Amino acid sequence: MGKLGGQGGFSYPAVLAFLLVVGILGQSQVASQAMRAKREIDHRVEAEGTAILNALQSYYVAGGETPELPTDIAQLLEDRRNGLRRHLRREPVSPFEGDTWQMIRNAQGQIQGVFLDSKRQPARRITVATTDAMGPRGSKIESFRDWTFTFAPPPN
Repeated sequence: MGKLGGQGGFSYPAVLAFLLVVGILGQSQVASQAMRAKREIDHRVEAEGTAILNALQSYYVAGGETPELPTDIAQLLEDRRNGLRRHLRREPVSPFEGDTWQMIRNAQGQIQGVFLDSKRQPARRITVATTDAMGPRGSKIESFRDWTFTFAPPPN
């Protein structure tokens, strides 16, 4: 028997090529969506850390002639030193279940900054300025734990 109606069997390879293209496009879309989700987490961590940093600065300035830093996060939520003032709208929330924000305290036990206690890596490459015996240099952040938000009060 010969070919039916002169068909050369072109449909099968065309369907396979189409499925291959759809599969590749779908895979790249999934990878793109995953990276977008990781970047969103980076943005949320940065927004939370910056909000706490701004709240620490606001609390310090609101102290007037005797500025001080809070000893508890609740003091940022309700500052009753001069009436009621809210420097932070709500407690900081971690984007990861089981990971929490940790306080960085100075020698007096006051909150000077925060960091997210997570071993996960940020999606973007973040470099922070550090100074050590070798002088100023950049330090790459390996995990969210290394990304600190610290308020440095101005010298008196």
